Formats: sequence, structure tokens, C-alpha cells
Amino acid sequence: MPVAADRLGALVIEGTHIALGVVRSLGRQGIPVWVLKGDFRLAAFSRYARRALPWPAGNEDRQRDYLLDLAARHHLDGWAIFPTNDAGVSLLARHHAALAERYCL
Repeated sequence: MPVAADRLGALVIEGTHIALGVVRSLGRQGIPVWVLKGDFRLAAFSRYARRALPWPAGNEDRQRDYLLDLAARHHLDGWAIFPTNDAGVSLLARHHAALAERYCL
């Protein structure tokens, strides 16, 4: 069953120490933050991370589709996405048009 977002929030891609700083900064402002955890999970353990979900490895098309499906299932329209590594930045750049229809980039 979908979990409706109570307000605009943010998705943080990967759970690195960089992501932990982003999660803490946003969370302290009362912004709902979900961590998409891949190989790194540190940020997912922050008290400011309201939810931690798996991040699919590898294929950019699969990752794009995952983000679009996540927005549709959980009503995340208008949420911001914060990439925390070069692969995440590349994903958002290459698929900007499709992702910008649902997210704030």
C-alpha cells in the first residue's frame, strides 16, 4: 500500500558519509528525508532519515525507472533528489527530462 508523503521532502541517493551530512542538514530543518541505500548505508542510520529503501545497482535506465516508480507509488511529486556521488549526478543529468516531470532537480 502506498505511503503518502505528508509534505515535500528529499531523496538522498546512496548512504555515504556525504549523504549523512545532507540527511542531517535537511532533517534538522524538519524536511522529510528518505535514503536510497546502495553499497553504503551510513546515512540510513541517521535519526533524521525517515525511511531507507534499497537503491538498485548498475543500470541507469533501471535506476531512472525505480525513481519514477517510487514517485508514483508514494506520491513524491515535487520532492528534491540529492545525488552524493558522480554516478548519481550523471544519472540525473542524463535523465533530467524524465525525472524533472516528477521531482525537483
